[in-house]
Amino acid sequence: MRVELTDFSVQIAGEKVNFNIAFNAIHGSPGEDGLLQGYFEMMGIPHTSCSAATASLTFNKAYTKRVLEGTVSMAKGIVLEKNMQDMDEKLSTFLSRVSYPLFVKPNNNGSSYGISKVHAFTELRKAIEEAFIYDSEVLIEEGIIGVEITCGVYTYQQQIHVLPLCLVSVSNHDFFNYTAKYTSGESDEIIPAPVDETVAEAVRSVSSRVYAQLHCKGVVRMDYIIRDAVPYFLEVNTVPGISSASIVPKMAQVAGMSLTEFFGRLLEEAWNGKGH
Repeated sequence: MRVELTDFSVQIAGEKVNFNIAFNAIHGSPGEDGLLQGYFEMMGIPHTSCSAATASLTFNKAYTKRVLEGTVSMAKGIVLEKNMQDMDEKLSTFLSRVSYPLFVKPNNNGSSYGISKVHAFTELRKAIEEAFIYDSEVLIEEGIIGVEITCGVYTYQQQIHVLPLCLVSVSNHDFFNYTAKYTSGESDEIIPAPVDETVAEAVRSVSSRVYAQLHCKGVVRMDYIIRDAVPYFLEVNTVPGISSASIVPKMAQVAGMSLTEFFGRLLEEAWNGKGH
């Protein structure tokens, strides 16, 4: 079915139908990087995701980390740009300040495309080349060894709500990569996360602050590594998955909501947020 972009309409049985609101479930570009949000905002159409400005910012992992400095603990990192002349010098300086393992990832991407976990210098160049396939900027971060926790946050009736936390356990993979995320049985996702309540409260508290500081809307998912009871922020996903294998729908169900009720809350909040 073709969508007429001049007024966001479709033809059904020969009749023109205009949509009142958009439920955004598109990963990556254009649904998560601000392009689709910008279109909806120019057209005056309410939508369930973050604003174009927030989506554009958070799609860039390095920019997000700069904004959040002082708000949450984070791994040391460096951004390399394709064809930068002083790449080797900057990389050498960074490597002198960190220890392995390292994570190498495209700076602007999602779903764990192009991410590598590097255990030694001999593996680093290949990992950087792999990440450059997906983006012109590559983020290299020191690996934080600990437990992976993910947190869903959304707004309803103008209040920030945190969904039950999820502990991610990946036994067949070195980290939570694309296959582990989207293939049934490749990871264990335990909801609610079996962690000490002080740790859980720290994750809930910092996630609420991050959500507010980044001016998020709708439901987002934030990923952390817990080391020595401290949450280390990894990234924020402003359009998290809603497939049968996705984490956020499972969180909502553990919170006692059907997906119809949960998605209805997101639509209601988006509608009311536009002054309707």
